Amino acid sequence: MEPIIDPRRGDFEDDASSTKRRSLLSLAGSLLVEISLPKLALAWFLMLVLPSLLLGLAPLAISAWLNTVTWKLTYSLADIWPAVILVAVIALGWFGGRPLLRAVKSSFWSLNALAVEPCDSPPLSESGGDRIMVPVGGPKDERARAGSAASLAAV
Repeated sequence: MEPIIDPRRGDFEDDASSTKRRSLLSLAGSLLVEISLPKLALAWFLMLVLPSLLLGLAPLAISAWLNTVTWKLTYSLADIWPAVILVAVIALGWFGGRPLLRAVKSSFWSLNALAVEPCDSPPLSESGGDRIMVPVGGPKDERARAGSAASLAAV
């Protein structure tokens, strides 16, 4: 008994694409008839054109998006900076205002005392030298050294 399908002889599709009985032009024509051109165009577009466009446009889209985000962030912070600077100045005045006011007041009175001194006394007299050279609020031995240096300079 002979088998219905003999693998040694090939099958129907093998015979249809064989070049033993048909020319290449005939095979190409039958292939063209089997292929749907709209489906081929759609497959070509989805597999080649669309990924190429996406890969080419992605860097441009990302850079445009980053530019927009940076622009919005910059202009939103431009409205905040004056308030931040105002808060910083108020905090600086709150914590450093009194020591600064004390130093300014001491410097003003020292300058005033030097300017009102009589003209015959030199500016580095004992009282003038003390106001210039003695640090305010320093240790007592440092103040004593500065006072003796002012006295020595006055001589």
